[in-house]
Formats: sequence, C-alpha cells, structure tokens
Amino acid sequence: MTTAQAFDTIKAENFAGIMLDILNSRAIALMTSIGHRTGLFDAIAQLRLSTSQEIADAAGLNERYVREWLGAMVTQAVYICLALPTIEAITRLVSF
Repeated sequence: MTTAQAFDTIKAENFAGIMLDILNSRAIALMTSIGHRTGLFDAIAQLRLSTSQEIADAAGLNERYVREWLGAMVTQAVYICLALPTIEAITRLVSF
C-alpha cells in the first residue's frame, strides 16, 4: 500500500530556482567560450564603446550573431563590466 504525498510548492519553487541558476550559469559559460574562440573579446579589447556592427567588423563576424551574443553577455553584466573603466564603476553598476 502506498500513501500519497502532498505537493510541496516551496520545495518545487526552490528546485526550479536552483535549476534556473544552473542553466543560466552554463549558458553564460558557453557564451564566454564563443566570445573567446571567435575573437570577440580580443576585438572588444581594442575598441571603446561600440555598436554591434563595429564589433562584428573588428572581429570579422556577422553582425546579427554578434548582436545576439552581446545580448547574452549584457544580460549577465559581462560586456558592461568590460566596457567600464574601473572596478568601482563595475561594482556600482552590478550591485543589484
């Protein structure tokens, strides 16, 4: 004989939060790898604040894909950190 257990909403929400963090971490790791392998980080290091087209031109890549990559990087505050001049500016910007 089995007994039915009540659905624990709090445990389910905690589990969902953990899984979301795992997926987000893996996605940004993948995007970081793509940026390194395609030379996007190197191109950005040579530029000041730039448009996605300027970055794509500097890296020799398609602007649409660079724009998508930048969207992922900005979502995780990675590109913003690269663009700011000091650690203090970064800390002020990403302190949520």
